[in-house]
Amino acid sequence: MDGVKLVRTRVWHRRTAVVENAFSYSALYCLYKLGLSGQRRGNWLFGYNRKALLCLLDRDLGGRVRGENLQWVQRQLAVAGLDADCASVQVLSMPRFLGFVFNPVSFWFCSDSRNQLRAVIAEVHNTFRDRHSYICAHEDGRPIQPADALFAQKDFHVSPFFERDGQYRFRFHLGENRLKVDIDYLDKAGQLRLGTGLQGDLMEFDYGQLARELVRAPLVSLASCVQIGWQALILRLKKVSWHDRPTPKQPVYSRTLDAPASSSGEL
Repeated sequence: MDGVKLVRTRVWHRRTAVVENAFSYSALYCLYKLGLSGQRRGNWLFGYNRKALLCLLDRDLGGRVRGENLQWVQRQLAVAGLDADCASVQVLSMPRFLGFVFNPVSFWFCSDSRNQLRAVIAEVHNTFRDRHSYICAHEDGRPIQPADALFAQKDFHVSPFFERDGQYRFRFHLGENRLKVDIDYLDKAGQLRLGTGLQGDLMEFDYGQLARELVRAPLVSLASCVQIGWQALILRLKKVSWHDRPTPKQPVYSRTLDAPASSSGEL
């Protein structure tokens, strides 16, 4: 399918505070261009905006309206005060599997006409159906390089095993054949509490390749949900402190800065 790439990924989580815990798993993601937006394509095995064993639906992300996700991206960048040159927008997310969707975080990669990465929107969801956008870009609008770190206040409740404070440190790399995303959670003192990320190989869409990837990472998003749920149970049994969901903050987006917050805890 034109405009869609399969992404063979490895996802990892490494907790470093109070109780150490680490796990990783294989996952199948798709990277697709917003030029597809609104179209209905595919067949019973894989579809875009149509029912299939695996499918990508506009309504699951962004503006949640078929064909309007590019406008949603433009609004997100505008409210963050960004005038980014976004000639191309690609979305990294897990496809639905048998109608089930689990996308704790999806990424919207915004590149300029020279294919330089200018902004990334990390769209985060939690189990309460809340969502929040971390709009990642340099303060002066320069391209994002793989070694660059971008920092944002943690404004969204995700895991009940961490408070809603501290900050995130983002790093992004989107190459021709490979991508990598690192998201580290730092507490108010600037200490690393949780390291997460994913990396993967980009493959042109092919139904034969899709079948092979399903053998490698069966059940797709459902398996990822089970993995995360199992690890949450382990932490619960280890009596790690539980934090109830706070009232969501407004607005539902955060803008990154080029420098971390002070180690004094002022965010």
